[in-house]
Amino acid sequence: MPDAPEQQQGANTTNHVISREQRASFPHLAALGLFEAADGTFGPAVGRAALGYPGADSYLGHNELLGGTAPETHPDTVRGRLEFLIPALEQAGFIVHPIADNGALWVNNGILVSDNLENEPGMAINLAATFDIVDLETLVRAGEVVRTQVRNPRVIAFGSPEISPESILSAVHKASEGRTGIVTPEVGFYKEGYLVRHLGVGFKPDDELPLQFMQAGYPVELIGKVADVAAGDQGIPRRPTVDTPGVLSDINETWERLESGLIVATVQETDLSGHAEDVDRFRDILRQVDTWLGEFLPRLDDESLLIISADHGNDPTYGTHHTREYVPVLVRGPLTEPLTPMSSLRGVAALCRSFFGLA
Repeated sequence: MPDAPEQQQGANTTNHVISREQRASFPHLAALGLFEAADGTFGPAVGRAALGYPGADSYLGHNELLGGTAPETHPDTVRGRLEFLIPALEQAGFIVHPIADNGALWVNNGILVSDNLENEPGMAINLAATFDIVDLETLVRAGEVVRTQVRNPRVIAFGSPEISPESILSAVHKASEGRTGIVTPEVGFYKEGYLVRHLGVGFKPDDELPLQFMQAGYPVELIGKVADVAAGDQGIPRRPTVDTPGVLSDINETWERLESGLIVATVQETDLSGHAEDVDRFRDILRQVDTWLGEFLPRLDDESLLIISADHGNDPTYGTHHTREYVPVLVRGPLTEPLTPMSSLRGVAALCRSFFGLA
């Protein structure tokens, strides 16, 4: 996008993961128009959307896709909020030690509170835990305390087993923009046993598709990362699966079970591959999706709508951060009018509302 940081200009996640010579290996994504969108060529069911929120962030992006409007936030750092964080955590019963020249906090000998280094600066504060020392309930409770004291879009509380406190502490370092933190994949997170909770700020469930569809009498189910980050609760089934085969299998099972309704699913492993700068893994995840599409697309009828889009870019050839790019909007199903360029991801939500007569 024109307003992307200078170091991200030229990022193109699709074209840098799948070369022109490799496109033939992705026939179903090609048929939906992925490569036309990547090349800037659009059609009636092939479009693109701008990111209507600042930066490039999963929490903001998912909620905008669902129809929400990004709240006003502030790019806090742990260092800049120490005077609020330490007493709040201590009053909640946690044992707190400032570390890394006051750039991070070590809590209960197993939770690192630090700046997020994978997202755009200021987008998130991390709580990284070893489940060998603390449990998920304790981690989330600490995250909720931190959430009350910072103004970032997200507080991300996550952990994995079989990670030593020493491996977390030894990875803490100062980074750009005055941040201090860890590069989470290098420490060993995102493996089996990884659990995460996203504590966001400010989106209104009334503005977003899940509650709107539920209030209109339709069943709604959230699969993958969207289950963690969508605003509100409302008793909607949420299954935050990370592994791609599990997500795709869940979509199949849910599709068979529901006669009508809204299914929202996130294939997250592409994002994790981008953070790890692993082009081959990213391409393999897309190949799994393409194979699945070959089986799923024939199940769509004239009363079904499939939309494939994204919450942001994550070009693995441009470093470990998300990239601020236009995202594809690929549609299979009846449209009342041809797609036009969308000024924000809320255009995707508008398509869903229109299809169900909720606009």
